[in-house]
Amino acid sequence: MLDGGNLPVAARPRDQTIPLDTSGAWPPGPELKTVDPGPDDTVEAELGFVQIEDVTVRLQVTSAFVRQGQAVVVIDASSGFRGIPGEFLPLGAELRAGDRVLCARTSLLGDDPGQQGARGIVLNCPTRPVPRLTVALGVGARMLPLHVTLTP
Repeated sequence: MLDGGNLPVAARPRDQTIPLDTSGAWPPGPELKTVDPGPDDTVEAELGFVQIEDVTVRLQVTSAFVRQGQAVVVIDASSGFRGIPGEFLPLGAELRAGDRVLCARTSLLGDDPGQQGARGIVLNCPTRPVPRLTVALGVGARMLPLHVTLTP
């Protein structure tokens, strides 16, 4: 049995957003139309760690494409914080059309000499043509108490 007062739940909201102007015609078939992320293509996300203060990760939409029924967005997290060897940081990303989440992905950022750590994330989502898409991002964890008792 575990005492829920001591059991934390890790969560980090995807509250940093980058808007994408996807107005205009979306091509049919396999051809993709490039979407310019514009000058506001980068956000700085706080890590949310207690031990590391004033550390942020720079997340940038490096490319975005649309076509009838599909949107693809590439987010780069390779600059900035590299992590502590052997430890990883969750990177969560969602592609949204208004309030609707089209798809969501989670990747682990880190610097481990024994493994190939991810340096970003790709969202590849089915969607109908919309005039605006939003990339929502969150990095790290925030610990919240779970006030329950768990028994095996």
